[in-house]
Amino acid sequence: MHTEDRSDLNAETTKARISEPHTGQALPTLDLVAFQQRQQQTGQYIAQILDNMSDCFFHLDSQWRYTYINTKTENFSGRTREELLGRCVWDEYPRMRNSVLEQRYREAVAAQQPIHFETDGLYSGKYYEIHVYPMREYGISVYYHDITEQKRAKELAARERKHLELLLNSNIIGLFIADDTYILHSNTALLELFGYTEAEPPLQPLAWAEITPPEYAALDQAMLHEMLEHISCAPYEKEYIRKDGSRIPVLLGAVLYQREPCQWIGFVIDNSERKELERRKDDFISMASHELRNPITAIYGNLQLAERRFKRLLEERDNLPTDLHSVIDDVHTHVGRSLGKLKQLNRLVGDLLDTTRIQANKLVLNPDTCDLLAIVHDTVLDQRRSFPGHKFLLKIPMDLGDMRIHADKDRIEQVLYNLLNNAIKYADPVEPISIGIEQQASQARVWVEDHGPGLSQEQKASIWKRYYQIERNDHHQPTTTEQHVGGGLGLGLYISQTIIGLHNGLIGVESEPGQGSTFWFSLPLLTQQ
Repeated sequence: MHTEDRSDLNAETTKARISEPHTGQALPTLDLVAFQQRQQQTGQYIAQILDNMSDCFFHLDSQWRYTYINTKTENFSGRTREELLGRCVWDEYPRMRNSVLEQRYREAVAAQQPIHFETDGLYSGKYYEIHVYPMREYGISVYYHDITEQKRAKELAARERKHLELLLNSNIIGLFIADDTYILHSNTALLELFGYTEAEPPLQPLAWAEITPPEYAALDQAMLHEMLEHISCAPYEKEYIRKDGSRIPVLLGAVLYQREPCQWIGFVIDNSERKELERRKDDFISMASHELRNPITAIYGNLQLAERRFKRLLEERDNLPTDLHSVIDDVHTHVGRSLGKLKQLNRLVGDLLDTTRIQANKLVLNPDTCDLLAIVHDTVLDQRRSFPGHKFLLKIPMDLGDMRIHADKDRIEQVLYNLLNNAIKYADPVEPISIGIEQQASQARVWVEDHGPGLSQEQKASIWKRYYQIERNDHHQPTTTEQHVGGGLGLGLYISQTIIGLHNGLIGVESEPGQGSTFWFSLPLLTQQ
């Protein structure tokens, strides 16, 4: 039986020419069923992508009816696909009628152009960024996502900028925003401080290197490091170079504004008036101290003469009437106490004079070759005689080498006296005060250890300041030797730090609350220089 070959016919009936829907151009001949399957798979794939989006997406047809919503839109609206698909958006959400949303949706359809905008108020006061994509005769696709956090962050930044501008323009004190090279923004008060006016500001941003005297560069770097580490730095004193080349003393403080790029906000207060008052005070102290020195010296000389004569009387007391013995002993005791008080007064006056010299950079040293071990030994011996109620332990290593230094002997003695008197004043008199000397590489190190109340971190940072004194605990009653040493003026450690610094040495303290304190200083050894 003859069978007709229909392979060509089958091929013609199962294949078709398919045109691209937008251009009308013919696509390559494909198997129609396979093509339809691929289209269906592509549609499912796109629907899956849209459904897994982290933001909301939906489609409205030309009659404003929902034809597709993704899962995020379901979760956001609280409505299921079944409740929304095929329904008109304006019927389901009446409050959207005549709103900015309807206005912008219709604008996109009319113009057949994508529209992007932000809106709020319709969704519990949250902000949304909305993207509308019109499709001719097919309605619109809408994509939107929550930008509330970004919007509020921008609003907060705008408010902060406004507040900062108000602060900068207050002109109560000098304010600026700066980086590590330039002053980027400043108010009128700061410009006037530097010798400029609002009408004639600097031609270019003020550079730190140009307005900072060289001797303050290291201090500025230290304060910058502190600010980066702790967000802010403690206010400190320095000077700036003004437009006319003169210097102006200021008080400067800063707080970190942002790290990348690094910028900070600073305040500058004119310190000229306070510095002038300090200068006048120092001048008065210097004058008064010089005037006090003469009568103190005269009284001290007369008391020393009286003490020597009473000593001779005491040596010859056997030849004196018995009823005079007690009188001589009593007068001799009072003369000795008066000498001690006068010596204390002379030391206080000397401290005041030294302080005024330091402030005026006029503290003069008279260095020479001297033996530091001998200075320590003689000073401790003198303190033992002056304060017999205290126990002093001198600790010297057996293998101690040459302790010669090039220094002002009297000034180094002054430093050691200050450290010892400080220990006597605050330490428990029952506990011994230890004094040691040792060699560390090319340095000679002297230390004074007490068993007193110790120091807090704040106290350790403040004890070197002029006039700073630590308050004693109320339960601590001063001993006789403490009364003899006296409260002082809070100048001893300040002066000692300056003296050691002028000798190219170091001074410091190791202490913890309740653990006592060890004050120390180190100086270059002559044999190692």
